[in-house]
Amino acid sequence: MAGLVLIVFLIITIGWLIRRVGGVPMMGGQAMKVNAVLSLGTREKVVLVDIGDKQVLLGVAPGRISHIQSFDEPVVSNTVNTESSADFSSTIKNLLQQNKRGGQS
Repeated sequence: MAGLVLIVFLIITIGWLIRRVGGVPMMGGQAMKVNAVLSLGTREKVVLVDIGDKQVLLGVAPGRISHIQSFDEPVVSNTVNTESSADFSSTIKNLLQQNKRGGQS
C-alpha cells in the first residue's frame, strides 16, 4: 500500500513540476514561441508566433485556429512584452492593409 501511495505522489509531483517549469519543449528543440497576442473579443484573438526564423499570424477561436499570414522577416521583435497592445494592434492592421493593397493591384 505504501508503494502505491508513493507512486501516486510521484506522479502528482512530476505533473506539478512540469506545469510550474513551463512544460516540456516540443518539436525536438526547434524554437516555437508566442510573440504577441491581441484579443479581438471575449473568445477570439490574433496570435503572432515565432517558428524558427519565421513569424506566423494565427486567428484563434474556440475549436478553431486559422492561418492568416506568414512573414519571412520579423514583423514584431521578441521584446514585444515591453510594447503596448495598441502598438501591436496598429502594426498588424498596417500589415494586413498592405497585404490587401498588394493583392488588389
